[in-house]
Amino acid sequence: QDVNEDLAEAGLADGTAAQSTASAARKVDSGRRKGRGGGRKGGKRPLPADAPDFVKRAERRAQWRHPLVRATLASVALVLAGLLVLQGAFHFKDLLAARWPQTQPALEAMCRVAGCEIGPLLQNDALTVESYKVSKPATAASPGGSDVYRLTLVLHNKADYPVAAPHVELTLKDAGDVALSRRALALSEFGYKAPTLPSNGYVELQLLFASSSPVDGYDVGIFYP
Repeated sequence: QDVNEDLAEAGLADGTAAQSTASAARKVDSGRRKGRGGGRKGGKRPLPADAPDFVKRAERRAQWRHPLVRATLASVALVLAGLLVLQGAFHFKDLLAARWPQTQPALEAMCRVAGCEIGPLLQNDALTVESYKVSKPATAASPGGSDVYRLTLVLHNKADYPVAAPHVELTLKDAGDVALSRRALALSEFGYKAPTLPSNGYVELQLLFASSSPVDGYDVGIFYP
């Protein structure tokens, strides 16, 4: 009987010890889980200053790959692209309206906000003077005793879209090729009222003018004032 009691006490002691050990292990494991959870809840701890370089590089790459960072960068890129498009449309508004007339309503809406205006496209390199001539018609002299001359010229717009009507510079010369006078003439003085020259078009112009000195030479050019 004493032996049985000793065995029972030993078994009870072993069971109690096992329970104590298991309880302690559960507490340790629970503490570890709490510690890990607390770390996540409190945010990611910064790397120590003496961390290896490859660890720091990996950390930086991970930050740039974060979905929130990528979404922010994409939004900024879209905004910058939109601003660039608006700047280009503002700078080339006359060209866009001339080449693609269907864009004019949108450009006009932009100009109402920006306070700009859409005008005829100034493109001097699209224009050429195909021919010009100064002649003296069979008419009487002007009342002031000056001679009357006729300027005839043909302008060509080589572009496949309308461009602004230029001004004509007429230089009159004497027999020694010395300039007597220079005149800047708007096309309206020739009777041409349109603000533009038609695409791929030719325009013939004539103008009568008076000169107090005999005209033996002349030059004609075009420009935008």
